[in-house]
Amino acid sequence: MAEATSGNTQGNAGSNADTTGTSATSTSNTAALTGAPETTTDAKTTGQAAGANASEKKTDAKTDADAAKAATSALADSFEFKLPEGIEKTDPALGGLRELAKAQGLNEKQAQAVADAYFKSTETARQAAAAQVAEQKSWADAIKNDKELGGPHFDESVKFARIAVEKLGGTDLRKALAGLGLGDHPALFRAFARAGRVLAEDSIAGTQRANGAAKGERTPLEAMAGLYTNPNPQA
Repeated sequence: MAEATSGNTQGNAGSNADTTGTSATSTSNTAALTGAPETTTDAKTTGQAAGANASEKKTDAKTDADAAKAATSALADSFEFKLPEGIEKTDPALGGLRELAKAQGLNEKQAQAVADAYFKSTETARQAAAAQVAEQKSWADAIKNDKELGGPHFDESVKFARIAVEKLGGTDLRKALAGLGLGDHPALFRAFARAGRVLAEDSIAGTQRANGAAKGERTPLEAMAGLYTNPNPQA
């Protein structure tokens, strides 16, 4: 009897163990089949929600920025620029600066900084141009007062300089000198005036030689050369 009871007890224990194992296996399978996917789905859903929130915040931020830019642009027409000396409030550049402020959404302080930089650059350019004009005037005065080229010889020097420019370079040279502002440079003017004189004298001499040849006359150089080739010049 005891052995039977013991056997039954052991059988029951084995059965219970099998049941427990089966239950554990079932639970494990259930967790494997349903638990992990549910966790993944929850995480994905949470990520999508976070992304949507971030996108909404980004859109809101852009909307706020656009609104601020529009509000600033609307004020651009009322900006009071601090202008440097010599610049009037009617200066056309101010209209362009206001349009730039509108397009870029600049506030008044930022627009003033742009205006300061612009007027500084234009003033630098104006001063450079004025300096060049003054220098060219000083060159012209130096030529007019030059003992060789100026005074009573000035008009003749100008004529000879123009001859040289036309003969040596023509229109291209003349345009280059004008574009560079070097037409009145004393050194260049002197060089062209002297060259023009030589060219003019050569042209006159050439005409005289041509006329003499037409009349059967010998040029001075030809006559001199004849002294060494003809032992009897009178022959």
